[in-house]
Amino acid sequence: MTLNETISNLDQQEQPFKRHKNENFNGKSHLNTFAEVEILKQVRNRTYSHWSHRNLLSREKMIRAGFFYCNVADRVICLYCNLIAQQWNPDEDDPWELHKSLSAKCFYVIKQTQVNNTTNSANSTTRKLQISDESTLSRFVAARLDLPVSQRLLNRNFKLSIIKRCWEDQLRLKRD
Repeated sequence: MTLNETISNLDQQEQPFKRHKNENFNGKSHLNTFAEVEILKQVRNRTYSHWSHRNLLSREKMIRAGFFYCNVADRVICLYCNLIAQQWNPDEDDPWELHKSLSAKCFYVIKQTQVNNTTNSANSTTRKLQISDESTLSRFVAARLDLPVSQRLLNRNFKLSIIKRCWEDQLRLKRD
């Protein structure tokens, strides 16, 4: 076998699937708890010091998604679930969404989702409308009836009274 044939064979072996997951020991995760300490965040950040794929995806998105850079092409890994991903397409790939969809049971994904949900619920409680009386409710309903979605429903022959009632119920129950 010539040197060129050997290199060609190595190149073919170096091109694994676009995304794959290494299985944990006995099919069980060896991580029983999640402890994303500050030092680990700093280490993950430092792995991107040679990230030359700025045109592809920002290192910040990759870091937020929990990926460590492997320093090989655009290959990254999550140390919590052993998910390895590469061959990123900036127009189609969202690192966080990919991590969630391919490894929904990853401790990092679960904990970050809980943190995001807590933050979102805290933000949503502060954005509730203050409806103190029926005249305020009527003003909000009138504004909602001017929305394009209400107009589309009217164009599809939904009764105005039904649309109005739906808006009233939503405002009374959800205050949004």
